[in-house]
Amino acid sequence: MLHRFNRFKVEELAAYMLTVNAEDHPIMRRMHGPKKEKRSIVIVPRAQWDDWLACRDPEVARSFLSLYPAEKMVAEPAPIKTKASTNADAEFPLSDSA
Repeated sequence: MLHRFNRFKVEELAAYMLTVNAEDHPIMRRMHGPKKEKRSIVIVPRAQWDDWLACRDPEVARSFLSLYPAEKMVAEPAPIKTKASTNADAEFPLSDSA
């Protein structure tokens, strides 16, 4: 998170999400539609947070820009919902007919 003050002396916060190409990643390559660029955010493991935050060397910083290993991720397909099942399964029905 980047903290700074703008020209009006009002504090602004900014956050950045670094991404890398995920074309060859077993999980993340499936996250975008056909013919769309496959990208994934960089996940820095907790054990490397201090090193990442203290890094001042651009070449060393680049070494952190890698895909998180697929075998350490948990992923499963979301159930496909049809229009009929979406309304029938809803906790709050779409209509007020009671």
